[in-house]
Amino acid sequence: MQKYENGANRVSISRLIQFCEALDVPPSQVLDGLSTARQPKADPLQPLRTERGVRLAKAWDRLDPKKQVAILNLIEETAGR
Repeated sequence: MQKYENGANRVSISRLIQFCEALDVPPSQVLDGLSTARQPKADPLQPLRTERGVRLAKAWDRLDPKKQVAILNLIEETAGR
């Protein structure tokens, strides 16, 4: 079971039904809310691939580390982390 819990192996639908039967849980309850379409993972670096992002990165590199920390804290606090 651990290899399934960790996501190392995928569980086939027939195996999932066997688990549900053993646990006396309807398969619909386990599958409820799952999307059938795979969602692409968001690219966290996409905002830096814009003109504004490039300007920000260049200016960031010119700041001393203490100012970088202060600005990062300000941004995170303003954005609500």
